[in-house]
Amino acid sequence: MAMALVAPAHAVAESAGTRPQAVQTDPWADADGPSLMRAVRERGRQYPYAYEELAMILIDKEGRHRTRRVRRFTRARADGSGELLVLFDLPETVGGVALLAHRDRDGRSRTSLYLPALGPDLVEAGTSATRASVLGTDFSVEDLVGERLDGYRFMRRADETISDTGYYVVDAHALDPGPDEDPPLYRHYILKDSLIVIRTDTLDAAGRLLKRHTRHDFQHVGGQIWLPNLLMMRDAVTRHRSLLRVERRVFSRDYVPDEVFSATWLRRNYPPVETTE
Repeated sequence: MAMALVAPAHAVAESAGTRPQAVQTDPWADADGPSLMRAVRERGRQYPYAYEELAMILIDKEGRHRTRRVRRFTRARADGSGELLVLFDLPETVGGVALLAHRDRDGRSRTSLYLPALGPDLVEAGTSATRASVLGTDFSVEDLVGERLDGYRFMRRADETISDTGYYVVDAHALDPGPDEDPPLYRHYILKDSLIVIRTDTLDAAGRLLKRHTRHDFQHVGGQIWLPNLLMMRDAVTRHRSLLRVERRVFSRDYVPDEVFSATWLRRNYPPVETTE
């Protein structure tokens, strides 16, 4: 049996937790947007096998809370490809609902949804579906699975300093610009000292903020890998918030068997709901 490396989650830090020390020179001063995003992806490579138990907390504009229980299984290969499964356990109304993603070595992703109430087949998540909110949360499929590098044109903006912290800023545009001005869909704020995307803003056609995705309480898990123990999504329009908090993290192949990344495993463990006409 493989040895499991367990990384307990820490309390949320106001300043996003401990981070690597700042470097004295800026090796990315002249890099363009695509180069920065490739470097972010390369720096963010994870352990080959990771299992996480998470609490998803939904907060409406009146401050009322709802909690869901989620498990996340991740397998990353040396060539850059990998699989991911996000599985909802509680409440029972969403039990068995899952996001299943496969990423090719060149960064292309295929994402499917498993909805037991709608039958045994997986539903492919198209481009528009990946940006839609999932199950009443403020997270989209893309927020949970990760952004496709081949799905956008990345353009670097002027660096910014916020609260004495330096950031590279990269905009993500649609691949095919429209006839009018081509506004960015997302704006990434990347920490200069660690190449971590600390914040991602979703923008409307006028450049106004729709949603803000921030990452907090980073934990060093080896090498150059820093993982957040808290993700927060704030909807600027509805004033809803969704928090995803890691309560347990284990790096072990035993916790992530190959079979979990399949429709067969999902159907066997979460059979489709039988309905009468």
